Amino acid sequence: MNKERFLTLLVIALVVLNLVMMGFMFFHKPPRHHGGVPSIGAVDMKYKKGPPLHKVLDFDKEQIVVFHKSKDQLKSTIEIFRSQYDDLSKTYYQSIFKNDSADKAQILQQLNEISNSIFEANLKHFNEIKTICTPDQLPRFEKTMNDMFAHPENKKK
Repeated sequence: MNKERFLTLLVIALVVLNLVMMGFMFFHKPPRHHGGVPSIGAVDMKYKKGPPLHKVLDFDKEQIVVFHKSKDQLKSTIEIFRSQYDDLSKTYYQSIFKNDSADKAQILQQLNEISNSIFEANLKHFNEIKTICTPDQLPRFEKTMNDMFAHPENKKK
């Protein structure tokens, strides 16, 4: 095989390899990222696309004020709980070098209480939103909540 033919085949092979790699990059769905801030019992709404809830429900100005007040209150409550949760988590994982199982059990109990409090705060927020809905908005609210809390893989069906 002469040198010119070898280089031609090498160039063709590299072009094909390049096309395959580009096809993989553009058409392959990346795996879900599990890093970042853990949800710790709160619903992670980052994957949710679409208009804001108050627009879906077509709130009037008074409803929007109540909605934003509830949303801001939930956000500040969740931030406090997440900070407490993070601090306790660090303490728990640092206790790996200690043999005090009673201390670990107490920390786990506190972590569970914080997680429960986050669920309760979310429930309170959504109940507040439900109470400001008019009767014609309630079916949209129920559908939106079902869509929002459905597992992403179940939404494909």
